[in-house]
Amino acid sequence: NFKLTPSNLQRIFSSWSPCYKKRDIPHNMMMTYGDPCTPTDKEVPEPVIRVCVWPVTPSDELPDDLLFRPAVCELSGHILLHNEELYRTITETQIIDTLKRTALCHNEFEELVNSFKRHILVVIS
Repeated sequence: NFKLTPSNLQRIFSSWSPCYKKRDIPHNMMMTYGDPCTPTDKEVPEPVIRVCVWPVTPSDELPDDLLFRPAVCELSGHILLHNEELYRTITETQIIDTLKRTALCHNEFEELVNSFKRHILVVIS
């Protein structure tokens, strides 16, 4: 967990997003208000800005036999199906399996997380 100021937040993401682009790593980012990551004595804690960044597998590297394209549902939670029969028959297990097939491998994801942490530490120091 990192506690960032608004100026740090701006510097981190304005410099990190181009790194993803240069490495050709598609990604999504969402910012939202939330409770602090660490407990507080305040009855009503001050909200913090939570930033979620998640890299995804490039669509041209995805298998052709996917039931749907996960990039459409990652942010909104909606699954776009172009086939009425599939719409009527798809199961939760099939959806989970499709999402797992398109996720980054564990090592690749861990390398990106560690790289991002190093980047944050350089920016806020």
